[in-house]
Amino acid sequence: MSLPPGEVRPEPRMDHAERWGDAGGASAPGRLPAVASLALRPLLFGSLRAVRELARFSQAIYLVVDDGPPAPRSSGAVPRACGSRAHAWGSAPVIALLSPAATAVPGGLQLTTAQPWWARPPGAGPRAAVAGTVGDGGLSIGDRRVTVCRWWDPVPRLAPTSAAALRARADRVAPLLRAGPTDPSLAHLRASLSAVCDGLERADDEAAVTAADALIGLGPGLTPAGDDLLAGLLASIAPLWTAVAATGDLAASAAIPVAARRVAVAVAERAVDGTTTVSAELLRHAATGAVARPVLTLLRALGGHGPLEPAVHGLLAVGSSSGRDLARGVLAAARLTARHAATSPLRPTATATGPRPVLPARPLTRGT
Repeated sequence: MSLPPGEVRPEPRMDHAERWGDAGGASAPGRLPAVASLALRPLLFGSLRAVRELARFSQAIYLVVDDGPPAPRSSGAVPRACGSRAHAWGSAPVIALLSPAATAVPGGLQLTTAQPWWARPPGAGPRAAVAGTVGDGGLSIGDRRVTVCRWWDPVPRLAPTSAAALRARADRVAPLLRAGPTDPSLAHLRASLSAVCDGLERADDEAAVTAADALIGLGPGLTPAGDDLLAGLLASIAPLWTAVAATGDLAASAAIPVAARRVAVAVAERAVDGTTTVSAELLRHAATGAVARPVLTLLRALGGHGPLEPAVHGLLAVGSSSGRDLARGVLAAARLTARHAATSPLRPTATATGPRPVLPARPLTRGT
């Protein structure tokens, strides 16, 4: 049976029900098959840990791993695994348990057949918060056991594309993201995002982080607009840069993607105390290069793999405004990459695959 791009069958260590729970036939009673992000593999196959409800919606329930007091913050190095026991930024991991109709997020475990049993019927009173465990091959909540039937990779790996082709596709995306007359905050968001890009182009970490700090937590909702912009930008630079570099239009190793990684780590550190828990998790995944599936689809389309306009509209359908803000961040990354290829000579710089420099911790003034 063919699988969607980026999805793989689980490892042989899983039993038959875990491997093929959605491929035909019924699952064992109480056992629910799901498609999981590879970012969750360390959590799902690690030791057993408690989880508790963080937030509940009609199509998703967010669970936070409850290991007691948070671990001390590190010096800023990127963790090797998204589901590592102690995040580098002192926050507990968050798992998104998703209905089949929900958007696949990098920390998501998406049911393939079951409807969201956690949803509250109209007129019903509040339901008790759920709790359970994760590890030993799955997620358990009450008498339900969620196990993996497929994996998907949230880290983009794009086909080679020229700078000219990327620029042309970015120009087609821009008109689709134009804000309506009821978006008074766009000018401020755009100015702050531009300042982040300027700092990255100059490899000026301090300027980029200062500008990014003005965006962290800016806006209402579960994932504020400023966070969505940063996640889209910082997670997209490396894959787009690599795709263009593969054609010879850019140096394979350059300062901008290295600076973007450092800034993404600094943003994730600051987000722990500067925004919602769910949004901080989004930025943490962005620092590791992981994105939601609609963002992945748009990045592939920008690289010439798949139709562009449907990919844009698919991302715009995410949330009330989150998809649009994520798309604006991705577009900024595409334009930065294409612009640098057009104006800068190829030159060897710091390697993007070597040791990741650590951004020194420093206090910053919160933006308004």
